[in-house]
Amino acid sequence: MSAFDGLKGKASVLRTKATDFIGQHQGQIQGGLTKAGDFADRKTGGKYAGRIDSVRRKASGFVEDVDRSNTSTGQPGSGTAQTDPSARPGTPPNSPPDPTTDPKGRPDGTSGPPRG
Repeated sequence: MSAFDGLKGKASVLRTKATDFIGQHQGQIQGGLTKAGDFADRKTGGKYAGRIDSVRRKASGFVEDVDRSNTSTGQPGSGTAQTDPSARPGTPPNSPPDPTTDPKGRPDGTSGPPRG
């Protein structure tokens, strides 16, 4: 048995613990993501609102995906994907980024911070 076999076993245990934790605390994690996004948006004066929202949506989607995979494999977890109350009304979860606010989807085809 090599040292890497021992590390693989430990990594597997840590992964299981992390996914169980996410499944058991999904609502708290989603709330924390929303609060962190709101805080960053306030501190930057809304300058990076599109980027902040994009990151929050991706992180939220990751948490939901982990919870769904826990449910499908019989692992502990709530099994219910919670919708984010701060999401834009009428926007389906994991929808493509809004080109008017997402910096990588700017109408002029460029990326990066807004010019101005």
